[in-house]
Amino acid sequence: MSIAIAIMIGSRDSTFDLVKTTINSIMTNIGTNEYKLIISMAPFMDEQIKNYIYALKRDNSELIDLMPEENPYWADFINGAIDRSRDCKYFINSHDDIELMTPDFLAKVEDTLGNISEPVGWVSFTDKDYLNGHWCPPTRPGWHRDVLFEDGWNKRKLFQFHTLPDKWWEPSLFAKRTYMVENRIRRTLRLKSCPPPRRSRKYYASLPYDFPLAPVKCHAPFTGFVLIEMDKLKQIGKAENWGTHNTLLADEDWGLRALQLGLNNIWIPDIEYVHWRMPHGGTRSWDDIVKDQERVHRLFFEKWGFHSAAGIEELDFIKKEYGNTNITWSVDKRSYEWEYIQ
Repeated sequence: MSIAIAIMIGSRDSTFDLVKTTINSIMTNIGTNEYKLIISMAPFMDEQIKNYIYALKRDNSELIDLMPEENPYWADFINGAIDRSRDCKYFINSHDDIELMTPDFLAKVEDTLGNISEPVGWVSFTDKDYLNGHWCPPTRPGWHRDVLFEDGWNKRKLFQFHTLPDKWWEPSLFAKRTYMVENRIRRTLRLKSCPPPRRSRKYYASLPYDFPLAPVKCHAPFTGFVLIEMDKLKQIGKAENWGTHNTLLADEDWGLRALQLGLNNIWIPDIEYVHWRMPHGGTRSWDDIVKDQERVHRLFFEKWGFHSAAGIEELDFIKKEYGNTNITWSVDKRSYEWEYIQ
């Protein structure tokens, strides 16, 4: 088997349309018949979603590996999916609200990896949801200079976005004022608020992005849609289980472990997907993350000796403790000073 794709359908905000879009786009664009979808579905899912998944299993039994209908911690799900993927060459973790956009996905990944001589860990791709005005960097921020010293994350001016105008994601002043007036009227009439305004996809597509011209090294992937070779995953080990139903810091921890072993996490810019966010942006898991974050951040610090969003004052410790690994790769370089992988 060439590739396993693990998908957890476990959010109360999961929708039939997004789940179907996710699965159809993968089946259409994965580029091989040698794949399997490993699907976990929570018992509280909408009946339309359940009927769709069970019909998919009935009609494609050899392609669908359906896990028990439970609501496990995310790490229990993903580690169980890894156990079911031992015979595969590649492993993907996918959210249930993405759309794979690049046809012949696997062939393009293999062609890219075949031209790289340095050892590769996690492989990230380009999330095109920025065309909807959402902040979706291709990789976690690491300790790049523009993250630590230039407030790049809050300014949304990292990676391919560094050339964009200030507050590039905001709608026009006219649209914001219209939105405020309309919602004031709706509140008076006790009507539901209208969604926040956004500029057109044409506007966002016209902005002067600065993409790398080939695959580049990166800090650590986000878990929306991320790939790794199974033999590398066996070296890195399974996901840390911090007792959450979300992926809080799981991607950071996994990415650091790859870097610690001397692997290079990479971003392939011309392979694309869309992580369909909520209209106002952000993640569906935010309420759970708020409840979990203090405990998970403490457990992360106990494991690594530094905070996940390490400040300037922690750089000396990181360089001293991990200077002989790739963990310090992002220190002293800006996020857009591309380091092409050889």
